[in-house]
Amino acid sequence: MNKPTLPIGTRRLLSNLVSALLGQQAFTPGRPEATRTLTALGEGVCRWLEQNPRLLLIGGNPADPLTCSVLGLAGGLIDPSEGDGRSDSKETQINLAGFWRDRRLVLISLRKGLVPSEFNHLFHLLNHYAGKGLQLRSRLFEEQSRGHLPHVSMVFLDDLPATEQTVSWAARVSLAWLYRDLNLLSRAQNLPATEQVDWREQLLEAAVTLPSQANSLPDFFANLDVISELIDDYNKDELVYALLEHLDDDLAGELCRQLCDMLDRLQENEDSKDNPEQQRYTAVKWVARRLAEHMLEGDLAGPEHLHALVLHKVLLYEEIPRQMRPGVASLQLLTSFLSDPL
Repeated sequence: MNKPTLPIGTRRLLSNLVSALLGQQAFTPGRPEATRTLTALGEGVCRWLEQNPRLLLIGGNPADPLTCSVLGLAGGLIDPSEGDGRSDSKETQINLAGFWRDRRLVLISLRKGLVPSEFNHLFHLLNHYAGKGLQLRSRLFEEQSRGHLPHVSMVFLDDLPATEQTVSWAARVSLAWLYRDLNLLSRAQNLPATEQVDWREQLLEAAVTLPSQANSLPDFFANLDVISELIDDYNKDELVYALLEHLDDDLAGELCRQLCDMLDRLQENEDSKDNPEQQRYTAVKWVARRLAEHMLEGDLAGPEHLHALVLHKVLLYEEIPRQMRPGVASLQLLTSFLSDPL
């Protein structure tokens, strides 16, 4: 993955932000200049956010904690431990791993609209609850249910959905982010309607951007079933269709194949009454159906995709456009021959 070239000012800003998170140097609590320095940093971050969509810090997979020092911008993924050119970048990386682990955090997002007083309040929360991840999680929920820190998102290990371990880390984090923030939004009734709409649109875009930058977008869409039923006050059809609008056309076919492969794995015991994966099979099939409709609408489906969707009973043969039926029929005939040559 290509690392973006950062302007000197942005590089310095990110370096100071990491130092503040870790309570290092001038940002260490108790130092006379700490409050003044943090205030200046908050003003700088807020000015930066006025010109950039978001600031995104992603914690690493607990199985590999030193990869946690990824800091995401709209333009790509970078490593903040390499951002300041210091010789102790490895030590910074280890300290960042400890920061995420102590607070059970996997993501911090600062969205456009943050003001310096909110920035200052956020970092006081992070410092006060060092090593107290569950208390921090509870406190943040209380703050946001009252309408405070509306442009801040934090995702915790405890928020991660129960997806298969093979699902890439960026996709798991993004699913948790979508689930957590959309549910928080539905409970923050005291926010103005315009802010709620803005929050929702930004969240949908950001939740897709993260796995897109990490080359794990098909994983994200293939596992939407683990959260689509759990979003409060949001029609799941509307949610999935809105997300599919962000799917690159050239990835639709790959996602179709991935969903069909998942259905193959889950279908092995589909007819068993004791099968715990029956519900998952139905949910994945439902996501595949939404994708099929999206592909048909955008002329993105080839005969091989439609054949696979019919084979897994996601589509009926009669739903296929007439001009594409001969190609699908040929593939059906070939499949029948290969399964029983006699």
